[in-house]
Amino acid sequence: MRKVRREFARIFRNSASFLERISRSVDPTLFWNGYSDPASRTGFVKVRSVRSWCFEHDLSYTVIAPAKKTPVDRPKVIGTPPYEPRGGHAELPEVYLARLRDVTIIGGTTIISPEPGVILYDEIALSSGFPYGSRTPALEIRPALSCFPCSVGRVDRAVHFCKEGHSNYFHWLTDCLPRLMLTEHEPDLRGWPLLVDSDVPPQCMDALRRVTSREIINVPHKACIEVGELAFPSELSVLHDRYEGTVDLERDIVLRPESLLFTREKLLGKRRAEPRTKIYVSRANGRYRKLLNEQEIIRHVKRRGFSIVSPEEMTLDEQIDIFSNASHIVGPTGAGFANMLFAPQGCQATVLVGDNANTNLYFLNQIAHAFSIDLTYVVGSEVAGRFMPAVHNDYSVDISLLDLAIG
Repeated sequence: MRKVRREFARIFRNSASFLERISRSVDPTLFWNGYSDPASRTGFVKVRSVRSWCFEHDLSYTVIAPAKKTPVDRPKVIGTPPYEPRGGHAELPEVYLARLRDVTIIGGTTIISPEPGVILYDEIALSSGFPYGSRTPALEIRPALSCFPCSVGRVDRAVHFCKEGHSNYFHWLTDCLPRLMLTEHEPDLRGWPLLVDSDVPPQCMDALRRVTSREIINVPHKACIEVGELAFPSELSVLHDRYEGTVDLERDIVLRPESLLFTREKLLGKRRAEPRTKIYVSRANGRYRKLLNEQEIIRHVKRRGFSIVSPEEMTLDEQIDIFSNASHIVGPTGAGFANMLFAPQGCQATVLVGDNANTNLYFLNQIAHAFSIDLTYVVGSEVAGRFMPAVHNDYSVDISLLDLAIG
């Protein structure tokens, strides 16, 4: 099994290297689609930004907020971090609402094709390299994102709401849901339905229905839908899963504070956030990045008065209720910590992480900064070799370090 994993890792690295050489040597906007299905046209597709296409074809492109720098605090760390943490400023992208005509969209992505052989995909068109995870290499090596199999349907007009990461609770609350902000003040879009990925988890769909009453058109994963008039709200934040190289404070994960506040206000509603309970967020059901001594830690925190919660087994209301009343939140890093969006001011959060070089120590403290949460990372020791990419390796955390964090 280890030999198979090593061979898979070698093939993956070689494919990524090959694709990078192609993109540099031919044309920075041309990418191999890698699809061998005879029903699909293989070869190269030209990648354009939405802005450049709209300006070239005299289409509506409204800038709602310019690109800007946002502060990122130096994280508080107990244990030995994989790199020296620092503070600084990171770049948030330009926020816009574009109007496109006669295009094809792909379920599960923000990719748009305005004509054969061309795709609009800001994440690649506006980037200078791709040392990231499944979100960006998907275009080159995944069959679903090649040169567009036959369309499975047509919609006269709609708002684009499909997105990479839609099945992840953290991505949904911080990255997907806030896109609705950009359509709220457009009167002529009020009757337009939303194109939404059909496999959005129940808690995420519940969150969406609380924010909007629009008709929802389900788009199957990888399906192509033709749209006569498409309103495209841009991404507001940057979320990249880095699988190689060095964690980059400025580029990898940058969360827009206004997005976080939008989700908090829409979902928390009139609930009063009051710090009353201590909770431990379990990741026992996780398939990867498991905390190997979690049962030992659970027994320890129970003696300290903590209740154990598994967010993936809870409804949206149950998650909001318990996190909005938390005085202390402890647990291994994971999507459950998106619920810090609902935590009260002054809540103490302790995140347990491994010491892999690609472990990002910056993104959760951006939520903490936005809502005055006192966050500390406790760094444990990874068990190397089980997973590819290695950032998802299992790890363990010394209980004495945890005690230093929670007092």
